[in-house]
Amino acid sequence: MYKLSFKPAYIFYTLTLFLALYYSQGVFYPEGSIISKSILVLITIISSFFLIKSLLITSSKGIFFNLWTGLLMVNIFLFILTGNLSDPNHFIMFKFILTGMLPFFPVFYLSSKRYIDQRHLVFFLLLFIPVDILKYFYEQTLLLDNQEKNMTMNFSYSFVMLSPYIFFIKNKKLAYTLILIIIYFLIDGGKRGALFTGIAGIGIYFFYQLKYGKSFLLVYRKKKFRTLNYLQALIALVLILIVGNFILNQNEFSSSRMQNISDAASLLVRYDIYTSILSAWINTKSVINFLFGFGFAGSITLTGGYFAHNDWMEILSNLGLVGLIIYASTIFSGYLLSRKIKDANVRYALISTLVIWFLMSLGSMYYSSVFLFKHSILLGFICGYYFSRKIKLKY
Repeated sequence: MYKLSFKPAYIFYTLTLFLALYYSQGVFYPEGSIISKSILVLITIISSFFLIKSLLITSSKGIFFNLWTGLLMVNIFLFILTGNLSDPNHFIMFKFILTGMLPFFPVFYLSSKRYIDQRHLVFFLLLFIPVDILKYFYEQTLLLDNQEKNMTMNFSYSFVMLSPYIFFIKNKKLAYTLILIIIYFLIDGGKRGALFTGIAGIGIYFFYQLKYGKSFLLVYRKKKFRTLNYLQALIALVLILIVGNFILNQNEFSSSRMQNISDAASLLVRYDIYTSILSAWINTKSVINFLFGFGFAGSITLTGGYFAHNDWMEILSNLGLVGLIIYASTIFSGYLLSRKIKDANVRYALISTLVIWFLMSLGSMYYSSVFLFKHSILLGFICGYYFSRKIKLKY
């Protein structure tokens, strides 16, 4: 029987610590310093090395792996051909895509070889919860210093991205505590899209608990076990909703944001952005633009200086119809992968991730988000997890 080797797992710990340090710039050291740049280079080198090692695995790695890799490669080639390093918008978007998508490969490789398991994902979660909290207050301080007291916190999405990791925590008390922490920061951030997306992801966790979870109490008779499990999950859900409602009522800004869901000004800006991109794409006389888009960060050119704030519009402007097909196929292949996974917590963690991915893609940015690496790690693990069980490994 194969025994877990912890030595290769140090690669996972190293990558996780590098990501945490890079992500903590501004909190522990100045943003944009030589420290952050050096760490970024190390993350890129480690991830690129394992990208190559993963590609050299001769067995079929699955459709999701191939599409994720294809989406990354298309963006790299697009930047090489049409990107502009001197343009800050181009550089930042490309950096976010690289740092977001590349960490998938080291984790995929380590998971496919069974060098890491679900405990390592819990380590990642428990490390990033305090890091996110510190970073949240840092970002909040910046807003207050700029006299932007009533600005929403886009950083709230960072907590949303961590929520699927809760499926790997066996201790329910710890899991529910972390859910409360996540909900608190989602409400405090006043970002409606983040709150609704987070609730959707966490809602799947409660559905999973109702269906498969084990009770705190040890009960041997099956019917009693299920009754206690349902009761426990429902009580926890009700308590979390009550606490969440209390937090919301204590935060006047967030409460007013929730009451005014149809923010006319915000909707009008997005409508103008979407219509500009769609109009340019539909009315283009170039077959190349129609099929392959208008170049890297093409939305900025089409909208007069704005990103789309919607993955589908962003990809349509950058990569055209072909890009849309690749992107939609990647999400759908993730769903197909979830149907093949037998372990319930892994399957529902993937479903929760995909739901968050889809919802974020509609109202925000996902594939070029600064927070993407958190899902990249999780997706890499699950993809490698399935791969390692699909084939007969030889050691």
